[in-house]
Amino acid sequence: MGLFEVHRLVEAWPSLRSIQNLRELLKNHRQVEGVWLLQGHVIIAYKSIRNDEHEVYIFDQVPLNAVSDNGCDPVGVASKIIAVLMIDSTHIAIIEFNGLVHIMKFTSESLQWKNIQILQLNGGQGGVVNAMITAHGQLMYCIEDGTDEWCHSVCIETLQHQENGKFLLSNHTSLISNCPLFQFFTVDSGV
Repeated sequence: MGLFEVHRLVEAWPSLRSIQNLRELLKNHRQVEGVWLLQGHVIIAYKSIRNDEHEVYIFDQVPLNAVSDNGCDPVGVASKIIAVLMIDSTHIAIIEFNGLVHIMKFTSESLQWKNIQILQLNGGQGGVVNAMITAHGQLMYCIEDGTDEWCHSVCIETLQHQENGKFLLSNHTSLISNCPLFQFFTVDSGV
């Protein structure tokens, strides 16, 4: 999504919390790497034009009469954001190229996101280039293992929400190896 489309988003969605912060970010002309719209939330990934730092900002839709505006603190990440996936109504997973998965929780009391956990996909082997979450709570992702077009693998891991509120990745399975880049799309309850 280009800068123009993000400006239009700001105009079309005036009830976003911390909208002024978003306007300031746009004025700084940072490079927008990705925009995700998830059930009342806008997630924007930036790459700084001054250095190679990556940041993620989350803006939330709030009732127009809400007086709470706690600001929007960036989530620091180490590499490019590949996907932002909705786990359930209060949790999202931010997937980085390096395989890190940031589990974020939205609390309605404070109207803020909290980074509750960081997980690692596939033991950090290869760069994640695409990811999605299935209806059954499995993370399906494509990693690149080398430099040619047939150097990708498709893997799947189960994302389990435990009783203590934490998440666990388990049952890593490599479905296909030495294949071209895969894109995933959900269709009804399947992939």
